[in-house]
Amino acid sequence: MRIEQEAQDYLDFYQAAQDKRMTQPQSTTDLNNLAWKPPPVGTLKLNVDAAVSSHQNKTGGGVIVRDHTGKVIAATAFSRVGQMQPKAAEGWVLWEGLKWSRDNGLNIDHIEVDCKNLLTDLQSTDDNLSSYGTIINAIRRMLSSLPTVTLHHTRRQGNTAAHNLAQMSTGVVGRGEDHALQVRKIAQSALNVKTKIYRDNLT
Repeated sequence: MRIEQEAQDYLDFYQAAQDKRMTQPQSTTDLNNLAWKPPPVGTLKLNVDAAVSSHQNKTGGGVIVRDHTGKVIAATAFSRVGQMQPKAAEGWVLWEGLKWSRDNGLNIDHIEVDCKNLLTDLQSTDDNLSSYGTIINAIRRMLSSLPTVTLHHTRRQGNTAAHNLAQMSTGVVGRGEDHALQVRKIAQSALNVKTKIYRDNLT
């Protein structure tokens, strides 16, 4: 499938760039200008992003977990039919990413999102009874079980990997739950994540 090759090409380029960045000497200015900054040694960082496609009438999400060397520990992508509002889409993807990480035994230490409004709403004490507020409350409950996790805003340039996965997820033809599983399989196999957490999805 064309999407599989595109995803594989993307990861090959991304991982090669990461390897080069981690092995070559860099000036202080270069380090300060890095788009994605690795977490402290021994910790994992979760990046998530949403994409809304009016052409495909889909909302998609990309989730990627990396360690302090920039190595991809795990990644997934998913989509649903319909166009969610941007903030709601970002919230939905973050909730899905947190749930996916928990269900697969990934101990996340740091979370980055590129939607500043989402971060502001999560930190607010105001009640929100809208459907978006329901998503915010669900995320808060999930975060309450992770007291040591830190949540940060990053620029779009610092969220490129998750963004590209989200974009990829909205471009795959399919529908319903079978489509969601298909997208996950494509993302996982293309990203070449060889860990036991995918044994139920990869056949």
